[in-house]
Amino acid sequence: MQERQCSEQVKIVFSFFWSSLPKYTKIIGFVCRKDIFFTKNSSSAISVAKVIGSSIHKLSQLNLDVKLYSPLQIKSIITGYGNADKKQVQEMVKLHLGLAQRPRPDHAADALAAALCLATYETSINRIMR
Repeated sequence: MQERQCSEQVKIVFSFFWSSLPKYTKIIGFVCRKDIFFTKNSSSAISVAKVIGSSIHKLSQLNLDVKLYSPLQIKSIITGYGNADKKQVQEMVKLHLGLAQRPRPDHAADALAAALCLATYETSINRIMR
C-alpha cells in the first residue's frame, strides 16, 4: 500500500515537470528546495527522498541546477538563528517579502524561505566573485 502511494506521488511530480516546467527553463537558472530532514519517522523519510530524487533527476535532464538547503541553513539565513521555530521563519519571510500576513500553508512558507536562501546565497557569491 505505502509503495503504491509513493508511486502515485512520483507520478504526480513527474506529470508536473513534464507538463509545466520545460516551457520555463529559458528563464529559470536554478531550482531550490528544503532538503529532507527526519528524526523520527524514517519510513516517511524514504518516501520523501524518493520523490526528491526523482525531481532532481528530471530537473537535471532539463539542465537546471538544484540547490538543497537544510532546515538549519534556511533558519540561519532567514532569521539569523538556526533553532528558530516555524512561526519565526514565517514572520521573517513575511517581512523580507513585504507580505501582509505570514505565508500559508507551511509548505508555501518553506518554499519561499528556500527561495530567499537561494537569492541571498547567489547575491553573496556574485559579490565575492567581483
